[in-house]
Amino acid sequence: MTASWVVYIDESGDEGFLFDKGSSEWFVLSAVVTQKATDLETVKLVDRVRAQILKRTDHNPLHFRKLKHEHRIPFLHELLQHQTQFGDVQIDWNVIKREQITAYSAKRMGLQLADAVASAFFFGVQLNQYGFVEDRYARMLHPIMYKHSGRYSGYGLKLWPKDIHATLKTRSHLVWLRDVYGFDF
Repeated sequence: MTASWVVYIDESGDEGFLFDKGSSEWFVLSAVVTQKATDLETVKLVDRVRAQILKRTDHNPLHFRKLKHEHRIPFLHELLQHQTQFGDVQIDWNVIKREQITAYSAKRMGLQLADAVASAFFFGVQLNQYGFVEDRYARMLHPIMYKHSGRYSGYGLKLWPKDIHATLKTRSHLVWLRDVYGFDF
């Protein structure tokens, strides 16, 4: 069976879990899922962002966290314009074979999209040096986030550990997770 989907997975935050030694409080994983038939068209939007928004001609990877705010917004807007709709993704685990999974460097344009999504959510949960979060990026992604039966929690957006809801109740800067993505706190 030939693959019908391509999945790009990336992270944002510090996976070191050395919280008392400077690690970020949050670690965010993201996956951008594209149909194999339209994958090239999807990932080429990175070239458009590089050329039209950043006015760059190089092919160095785009790292969302390194972009200025005024570049992040149109980058996500471009992603929204292209990814207008996701269908229901169902995985038949009986046909997944280890040899079908490949790891690539950040130079892959699809991984740069996954980086943008992970970083968008990271900015929305991790307090910056001034004690604020920037949740606008994660809010912008709402129309293209995966949901099942109208629910994002546990499907397109999963928070860990399971008792995270107690933490959310005490963090006023995370109220957007309830308002936008329907998390119960």
